[in-house]
Amino acid sequence: MFKAVIIDDELNVRARLRELIDWEELGFVLAGEADNGEDAYRLLLAEKPDLAITDIRIPVFNGLELIRKAIPELPHCHFILLSGYGDFEYAREAIRFGVRNYLLKPVGEEELRLAVRTVKEELVRRCEQDRMIGKGMEALREKWAADALHGANASGLPQRATELKLTLEDVRYSVFVVDWTNEGEASHDEAEEEEKLLDTLFRLAIEQALLPFGNPIIVTDEQERYIVLHLAPVGPAAQANGLSRLEPRVLAQRVLEQCGEVLDGQVTVGYGEAVARLADVSSSFAQAVQAVEGKFVLGRNKAIGYPDVAGNSAAGSWNKLAEFDRSGLEEAIRSLDLDNVRNETKRLFSALRELSSGPALIRGILTENLVAALRILIRIHGDAGEVLGDGFKLDDWFDKLTLDELEGRFYDVCAKIVDYIRLARRNRPGKLVEQMQDYIDENYAEEITLKSISRIFFMNPVYLGQLFKSETGIGYHQYLTQVRIRAAKKLLDEKDWGVSEIAERVGYKVARNFYIAFKKYAHCTPNEYRSRGQASANDRPN
Repeated sequence: MFKAVIIDDELNVRARLRELIDWEELGFVLAGEADNGEDAYRLLLAEKPDLAITDIRIPVFNGLELIRKAIPELPHCHFILLSGYGDFEYAREAIRFGVRNYLLKPVGEEELRLAVRTVKEELVRRCEQDRMIGKGMEALREKWAADALHGANASGLPQRATELKLTLEDVRYSVFVVDWTNEGEASHDEAEEEEKLLDTLFRLAIEQALLPFGNPIIVTDEQERYIVLHLAPVGPAAQANGLSRLEPRVLAQRVLEQCGEVLDGQVTVGYGEAVARLADVSSSFAQAVQAVEGKFVLGRNKAIGYPDVAGNSAAGSWNKLAEFDRSGLEEAIRSLDLDNVRNETKRLFSALRELSSGPALIRGILTENLVAALRILIRIHGDAGEVLGDGFKLDDWFDKLTLDELEGRFYDVCAKIVDYIRLARRNRPGKLVEQMQDYIDENYAEEITLKSISRIFFMNPVYLGQLFKSETGIGYHQYLTQVRIRAAKKLLDEKDWGVSEIAERVGYKVARNFYIAFKKYAHCTPNEYRSRGQASANDRPN
């Protein structure tokens, strides 16, 4: 709504102007009335209306004098003059002050409606122009702030600040990075509209928290975080504007609380050290980014400063990582021991907390351990998607969860792997034996034993041997020997290698053991088998 005032020394005229048209329908609210020039001038300064309807002939000083005095203070106020037949000279003079609307008394309804509508149209056009200019200026200031944050075009920043009406004298700079995790999910149709609304709410909350203490310029980064460059007057400039100096920690807490009041979800505010030089803003920005990433270890819904995360040593973290042995976790999963899985998970995350490292390193460690756990599942041809769930994205873990929350999720995955293996053991013994046979067929040349295979298939070796025999009719050792002798026969037929070399290639480290096994299953020695094959080849017709 626009604001309008009525100025006339006749009470009945003012009443008629109030009731002649529907002011609200035309987009105006009546903010006051006056019956003389002096009171009218005070009313104009107090209400700062968009439209003033005034009679030319009013007491103390007339309408023209009122307009002349008011225009310097209210350059955008529109005036409609009311005049009698003898006031044309006054009307001509009013034109010199930019007054383009005047009506003859008595004023008719359509005349007044048309004049007010014309003013409204001009006001709407001006508001749109101001909005476009404001958005253009806002965009230029955001570009200026982005350059300052990244240390780009440094030499031109002071001159551009002057052009953008940004005061850099006696200013202290603080940088805040505001990260927000939305717990809700909007439908596809609602997403775009909700995004605009949330952006508006975010910016209003940040401005409400920081505007009383300086000038915040808000930009967003590629991760959709809000980066705030806050220009706070210090010294005489602050005193002149009645601004109190607050440390970044206090300002960050205000931002956190203000955003938390208007937004659902989890808000984290990271802040760097306040700096006095524009050239140091990029360093403060880097500190604020490092601080907000501390949410991963320190938790969300906090204001985190650079001092809270400073001093972490990546080199020291890697040294501690090298000392960490994850075999205990893998063994716990293979043994299907949930209690031990939980203990090993706690041990892993306890080690991660001791690292006090950044999220990139912790992400790498957890990814490595998660892959190792899933590899156990994959070895028995398990379905990783069934364990992790549809639409699983590892990035969501690290983007949305704290380290404490990650511990719970990580344990849940390991526990599901254990449950999956238990279920597979009960429901698919025949399939399990087929997988064992496939494994032996592919790895017979290695030094494999029933115990080593049991570790891969998460079974007690005695039970696994019994299961294998019940499904195949022969024992595990007998099947392995058959596979090895069959492979040896193929090599004897196709290669001219010595018997000792062939024995080693099919998994026998001791040649004598190979001779014994071969003769038992082939009923001849390896050399006799080769001789028979050559003789058969010589007997073939050309």
